[in-house]
Amino acid sequence: MKNTGVARKVDERMFLNKQGASELLELITRSGKVHG
Repeated sequence: MKNTGVARKVDERMFLNKQGASELLELITRSGKVHG
């Protein structure tokens, strides 16, 4: 149970890194434009 939970977290993290990297970059650039 513990191992699967950790693996699941790692999978989620990797997926979020792949999926969210571009989104995060977009968010940063957007907030940068808004603030500065």
